[in-house]
Amino acid sequence: MKRSILLVVIVWIYIVGTGIVQGFTLPNSPLARNFPFPWPILIAMPLVIVIGAFFKSEVPGEFSIGKRIDQWLGQDTYRTFMKSLKLELLFASMSFGIGIVGVLRTFQLGGPSGAFSICGFFISAGFSFLMAHFIALRRRVYEKSPVAEPNVAVFTASDAAAFWKEAKTRRNLFFATWIGWLLAGPLLVGFYSLILPGASEMTRGTAALATWGPVFIWSGIRTTQLRCFRCGKQAFSGPMFFMKHAKCRNCGVTPKNL
Repeated sequence: MKRSILLVVIVWIYIVGTGIVQGFTLPNSPLARNFPFPWPILIAMPLVIVIGAFFKSEVPGEFSIGKRIDQWLGQDTYRTFMKSLKLELLFASMSFGIGIVGVLRTFQLGGPSGAFSICGFFISAGFSFLMAHFIALRRRVYEKSPVAEPNVAVFTASDAAAFWKEAKTRRNLFFATWIGWLLAGPLLVGFYSLILPGASEMTRGTAALATWGPVFIWSGIRTTQLRCFRCGKQAFSGPMFFMKHAKCRNCGVTPKNL
């Protein structure tokens, strides 16, 4: 336990510390001198982080690197460490460190204006991760309540067939959003070229991506929202999978179990 806490402290000091250093040197960076105001990013990024916080319940890497670490160091080692790390608060602290120190240093140097845009980006990210942290806290309280777990003690073959059919439908919709971007992307860029004739190419492209992004996120969320017909828990950690490899990440049930 002491080693885990020490490692958490080291990670925090390293990441937040390097963030502050980056904020201090940010005004002198080449990017700050040639950086257009990223208003679509400032709007879209917080939405992506906050919306994701409502639906992302598992610890990042829990079902990939987390399993290997648990096999090596013992059950729940990875989850315990990640909970102690408080990832959302860590990212928020790093973002605020870069943004606030960057603003102060940019004021001290008298510019460039692009540095303020980058600082605004990181401060916006800081507030987004902070909100995601509180959303995650409320979600964990809900998941511990008696009504959070559905009663799935009894299920039939038709329940299983309906579940895997729905999983395939939602998975296909997610893949369709990838293909849809090939058509929607150019159309949206053309649309923003009409309504924002003076905007730069990057701004128009970013606005198009910010418009299509919610569609992409929504389709992925619908897939990961599915609860297993057998164990009642969230079945998939992500929307990208092939049906021949599909299985519940918790109980391991697959379409072959029908």
